[in-house]
This record gives sequence, structure tokens and C-alpha cells, in this order.
Amino acid sequence: MPQPPSSLRAPQEILSSLRGTKQYAHELSGVELQKLPDDERLEHFQRAIGRTASVISTRMLEMPIHSSEQRLDAYQIRLLGSIGQFVDARLELDAISQQSNPHRYRSRELKAQVIPFNHTLKDIISSSPKVTTADILSFVKSAQLSMGDTRQALLAERFTRESLVGMQHELGAEQIIPHSVLNQDTPC
Repeated sequence: MPQPPSSLRAPQEILSSLRGTKQYAHELSGVELQKLPDDERLEHFQRAIGRTASVISTRMLEMPIHSSEQRLDAYQIRLLGSIGQFVDARLELDAISQQSNPHRYRSRELKAQVIPFNHTLKDIISSSPKVTTADILSFVKSAQLSMGDTRQALLAERFTRESLVGMQHELGAEQIIPHSVLNQDTPC
């Protein structure tokens, strides 16, 4: 399994820490996992990791953070927790875009599920200039592989790459078009 370079923590390490929390145990309480088929059990584990990561990263970011490493750690936990929802939303958005009469309301709903992942990517990039595209792609793929889903890992890597390319284009446009031109009332 590929390991991310030292600029990011190994997702396996983060997952292990999350699985050892009371929050994770709480997320799985009341579910008789042993009675579920493997695919449903995996789904429960992934949702529990996602919710646990969300709660813990939110708490971390609400506390005074004194180092860029602590901030990056919180962002990695948040990113790890949003990968599953990001991939599921992107898959559904891709399916909707293939329809002749796309459901606009559902598309907006799904885009709202993609945005937190993309914002976290931007947070990681802006908080740690040493993190590369390869670091992020490796982290995302490793995280999904560690959760036991090879197909999701490949999709997560592809969709993350697409998001990063989109961000590069957005930054390029911002550099080319002066901010003052965008704020004028007259058309370009």
C-alpha cells in the first residue's frame, strides 16, 4: 500500500487514532455489525469514520492551534472524513450529467456535499506549501485503501485529481484577470 511522503501523516495512522476514540464507538453503537453482510458492514464503518473525523476535526479547529502542523493535522482528519461522501456525490453527479433531463435540485444538493471536500483541499494547500498534488492524491488513495475499498480508492484519486486541476485553473484565472476588472459593472 502506498505511503504518503512525510509532509502528510499516513492515513492509516489517523484511521487507527479515530477508531480508538469514544466518538467512533458511539457512532457504531446500536448496530449489530456481525449480522450484516460484508458490504453493509464496510459502509457502517466508513460512515462512522466520516462522522468521527468530522466531529474531531471541528473540535480541533475550534481550539487555539499554535502550530501549522496541528492545523494541517486537523485538515487531514477533516479531508479523510469527507472522502466517502465526496466520492458518492461525484458519482451521482456524473450519472445525473449523463441524463437528458438532469434533476437540478438534486444536483445542487450533491454539489453542496462536494464543497466541504474541496474547501478542505484548499485549506491544506494554503496552510502547508510543502504539500504537493502527489502527496494529496497518495493520501486520499491510501485512506480509501485502508478502509478496504479498492474501487472507491481509485475513484477518490480520480475525482481529487479533477478537483485539484479545477483549482489550478481557478487560481490561474484569478492571476490573469485583475480583481478590479471583475468588480466593474461593465461587461468585459
